[in-house]
Amino acid sequence: MNVIRCDESEYLVWKWRPEGQEANSTSRENSIRYGSSLRVKDGEVAVFVYKQKDGTMQDFIVGPYDDTIKTANFPILSSIVGLAFGGESPFQAEIYFINLQGNNQVKFAIPYFDVADPRLPDFPVPVAVRGAITFNMGQQMQNAMNTPPPIPTVLYMIAVNGQQTGPYNMQQLQQMVQMGQFTPQTYVWKQGMAQWELAGNVPELASLFAAPAPPPVPGGIPTPPMP
Repeated sequence: MNVIRCDESEYLVWKWRPEGQEANSTSRENSIRYGSSLRVKDGEVAVFVYKQKDGTMQDFIVGPYDDTIKTANFPILSSIVGLAFGGESPFQAEIYFINLQGNNQVKFAIPYFDVADPRLPDFPVPVAVRGAITFNMGQQMQNAMNTPPPIPTVLYMIAVNGQQTGPYNMQQLQQMVQMGQFTPQTYVWKQGMAQWELAGNVPELASLFAAPAPPPVPGGIPTPPMP
C-alpha cells in the first residue's frame, strides 16, 4: 500500500505521486489504493481531487492525521471504489498538500549571468540573485474550510392554465400565495419528483398555506362598568 505524505521542507502547494512515478508519465501517478496510509502533519491540509462524469469533486483532511484512507473519512469513496473489487482496486485522484503555516518562506536563487551596459559591451558584470519570498495563507485557507456550504435553493415549477412556469424559490411562492396566485390546488413539480403533484399534498409547501396565527391579546383591556 502507498504511504501518502509530504516530506518537503519548503513548499506552498505540493502534488503527491507514487514513488518512482515521474510527472505526467502515466495515469498511475494518480492511482491511490484504498486502504493506503495518509499522513498529514499539523499545519497541513491534504486535498483529494476526483474527476467524475458529473464534474470535479474534492475531499480534504486537515492535519494532524495519520490513518488509512477509508469511506468514514472520504464519503465520496463509496461511489468511486468499485464494490466488485472489494474496495481493493486503485482509484484515480490527484492529491495536493497545502502548507497552512502562518509564514511560509520560499528561498530562490538565480545563478550568475552577465549584465553589460550597451555602451560598454566588452565589459560585462557578473550578477547573481538570491532571496526569499514569504507567504501567509493559513488564515485564508482556514476561513475557506470553516465556511459552511451555501444553503441549497429549492426551486419549483408550477402549472398555470395548462402551461408550466418557473422555476420559483420558496420566497417567491410565499409572495404568490399572498397575492392569491398560488394555492393548495396548484400543480407543482421539482427535480426528483416522479410527477406533478398538488401543492397542498407536498409537505415542504404546507407551511405556505398555514393560516397565520392570531396576534397576542392586547393588555390593559378596561374592565366593563358595573351596572
